[in-house]
Amino acid sequence: MKLFFYDVDPDYVTYLKNIEKNKRGFTRVPNVIYNNERKMVCGIVLEIAEYKYYVPISSYKNSRIIIFL
Repeated sequence: MKLFFYDVDPDYVTYLKNIEKNKRGFTRVPNVIYNNERKMVCGIVLEIAEYKYYVPISSYKNSRIIIFL
């Protein structure tokens, strides 16, 4: 297994957020800048056909925690 690290330009993240907001009315693209500091975002890249998809490992924090036993 190979491991690769990618550095995504924060301006590109802003572009993606704006495109999704215009199309869907909201965005799930995570913020990468907090208090003028860059946040490390961790995830995996899946390749399906010739397309590569980024899947974040961390996700939006819900205000309620549901535990199934």
